[in-house]
Amino acid sequence: MTIFAIPINVQDEQVKKYCFGLCGKALPGFHSLQGITCTFCREVECPALDRQMTTPEWVVDGEQVYLRALVEDPLSKEVSA
Repeated sequence: MTIFAIPINVQDEQVKKYCFGLCGKALPGFHSLQGITCTFCREVECPALDRQMTTPEWVVDGEQVYLRALVEDPLSKEVSA
C-alpha cells in the first residue's frame, strides 16, 4: 500500500482543516521523517491535494511514502469530501 505524508510544521492549518476535519481520513498520530513532522494518510484521491511528489521520499515498514502539499487557499480550488 501507499502512504502519503503531509508536513504539519508547514501546513498545520490545512492538516487540521482537511485531514482531521473535512476529509477526516488522516491516520492517527504524527511521524518524524528526517526531522519533518508529518501526518500520514492512505487516501489516493485527496480532496485538498495541491501537489505531491512523483517518486517516494521514504520507505516506512516496506511501504512507499510520498510527500504531499495541500491547497493553501481553499478558494483557489473547490474542496469537497
